[in-house]
Amino acid sequence: MACVLLASASMTGRARFARRALRRHLSVTTVLPLLVACSDASPSSPSSPTPDEPTDDSPPSFDPAPCAHLVGGGRGEHSLASDLGRAHALARYFSVETKPRETDAKLADALDTISPNSPDAVKGYAQRLSGACFAAAGAQALGPSSVTMHDGVAVVVPGTGDLPPITNAKSVAVDLRELPDSPEAHDALERAMVAVVAGDLRLLNAEMRSCNGQPDEVYSLLSTIDITQYACKTTTEKGVVLTGKGTSLPLAVLSAPRMTPLAAWGAITLRARAGAAIIGESISTEIAESRWVGVGDAGLAVRTKRLLLGGKRPVPDVVAADIRTVDPLAHLAKIEQLEVAELSGDAEAARPAIAPLQRPKDWGAESARPGDGRAALIAAYASARTFFSYFDIVGDTVDARLDECLATLDTKPGDRWTIYRTISRFAEALHDGHAGSYDKYRAAAKVYSPVTTLPIGSELVVAISKTPLVHPGDVVISVDGVPAAERVADLSDLISGSPQKKVHIVAEALVPAKDSVVVLRAPDGATRTETLSPSNEASSNFSLFDRPRGMLTDLGAADVYYVCLDTYGKHAPTVEDLPDIRTQMAAARGVVLDMRGYPDAVGWEVLAHVANSDSFGPKMAELMVTPDRREIVPQPTQLLSMWGPAASGYAGPVVVLTGARTQSQAEHWTSFFVSKKRGKIVGGATSGANGTITGVQLPGGFGMTFTGMRVDNADGSPFHSHGIAPDVEVAPTITDLRDGKDTVLLRAIQEIP
Repeated sequence: MACVLLASASMTGRARFARRALRRHLSVTTVLPLLVACSDASPSSPSSPTPDEPTDDSPPSFDPAPCAHLVGGGRGEHSLASDLGRAHALARYFSVETKPRETDAKLADALDTISPNSPDAVKGYAQRLSGACFAAAGAQALGPSSVTMHDGVAVVVPGTGDLPPITNAKSVAVDLRELPDSPEAHDALERAMVAVVAGDLRLLNAEMRSCNGQPDEVYSLLSTIDITQYACKTTTEKGVVLTGKGTSLPLAVLSAPRMTPLAAWGAITLRARAGAAIIGESISTEIAESRWVGVGDAGLAVRTKRLLLGGKRPVPDVVAADIRTVDPLAHLAKIEQLEVAELSGDAEAARPAIAPLQRPKDWGAESARPGDGRAALIAAYASARTFFSYFDIVGDTVDARLDECLATLDTKPGDRWTIYRTISRFAEALHDGHAGSYDKYRAAAKVYSPVTTLPIGSELVVAISKTPLVHPGDVVISVDGVPAAERVADLSDLISGSPQKKVHIVAEALVPAKDSVVVLRAPDGATRTETLSPSNEASSNFSLFDRPRGMLTDLGAADVYYVCLDTYGKHAPTVEDLPDIRTQMAAARGVVLDMRGYPDAVGWEVLAHVANSDSFGPKMAELMVTPDRREIVPQPTQLLSMWGPAASGYAGPVVVLTGARTQSQAEHWTSFFVSKKRGKIVGGATSGANGTITGVQLPGGFGMTFTGMRVDNADGSPFHSHGIAPDVEVAPTITDLRDGKDTVLLRAIQEIP
């Protein structure tokens, strides 16, 4: 890899500048993996930085390649594939790479002939990346902190425990040559900084990316709705302040030709903010701007930020040593005489800035190479690991699921259908009703299952039939010789969502859209075998009880008004219908609103007519992610008044019907209804998947979607995968399906006084 970095210009305007206290470095204790970087571009080779004072023990000429100055951090803590996924997350979302699909393609090329579980995979990936260095993992043991006197110079080694007091010293040197890269080492470095500087010192500002979610790369390309809620933008993070407790003694940093990213950052920080001289080797700034992720016994350093001196002035590409030497301890006596020049913002800084991430506007090419399938799973893992916000609720099993799916994929390398199924299997681990796989190049369905079933107890019962051979109320015993229960288990492995949502999706897919031999049991107990052909018309439980709006006279409730708010239903109301709906409600004893589907803007207008204007929505938050931290940021509470409810709205009894297909915006709608206890919920628990959907494109023309933000109940209790429980739980019986009775609606009528 051609990792090239231009050296800084010679320093001018020498003057010892005032030491100011350091601000706290951005936390390296983060949910995300920590990484580090170099460039594989080939700019013109710079000259080596000139030390302020040549010595007889000067090291060889300075190597301008940043990777030549890297010592690796800790080894990987997970499977090789999982750690590679963590590294890919940093490279895809936070590195100098700006086009995610191209970053994925580099991973796919690296994995086409090498398994992600091979130790060689991370090296091949690093060689293709811009701004990344491969290295063997380094020692992570942190020794005790110490202060050793050398001819009146206090040599401080950051380590565990508090530093001994610095007394009777004429100058101080902080030895960072063997500082590891770990959260514990960061804390030790911070303690050392506080001990050796006086007053307040501000850490360097840093230019980096900040993401408020996975930028949508899938759903926006499949619909007329462009989801722009999530983005990865460039931001400047201001350094925090440390209050030093030391004295204003002359200060130096001891450096080595190769150091960890943390050590390099510490050296540049003390040089720029505390006026410390550098004795040893010059510092490659790219290493200091990097994060390390261990992968097995090696790892990746990915450059994720650009350090700034002030305003937009970057730190020079190379911070030159004041004394270049292979034996820094031999030059400690010179610290008092060194005049340290202030770092110049005019010095050469040719390394690229951190630009905003570019969201793909189209799909990548169709491909099913082994590398595409492997990289698709790694990229799906990287996205979920970075942006999925519900692991605390559903459990974090995606590491094990990634390993499982990669093993399955290798049983049929290069098979497109297998890639698609393994992405589905991976998404199942999110237990998210929005999660699933997508294949851009899979032909759209032209035929459909001839029947749709509903789960009733432990059985799957036909609810809708498009063939005269099967009737509502028939129980499916087996499909193509596979018992129904076994087929349900197989399908459940590929469907993500809450338990109540999964069983309904499985029920709809139980009988495939192809010629199938199905064994059925009639309501009288007789069994029979039918050969079913696919239907030209789709069947769905959404349309099971789709009826026109109006008074429920046929059900013995001539003064109860019913409206189905499913925008996909045959009788979905339009804006033009709103005046009539309001008029009919005014004459009704009670109102039933059917939310067993998905509403549109008309549904919100109807809600605004029946609910209090101060009704409120659930707790919503976005997941803010940078290379250094991952945090939940609450969003303002939404009030129903934003829809402008009429002052003369309907004030009578209202019942809302829900079920497992009540999802996303339908659940958002329902949460407003229940917030002020406007009426009863009758039916079943909702899906438990709310929050704007997002998706990540994957190599080969695949994609994965999931819930992009955090939503909890208004009282803060978990919502995801739980849903909204009904006040009155009602489910149809086999007899109800056979007789065409809408059990939930009938019970709702009984709940109206």
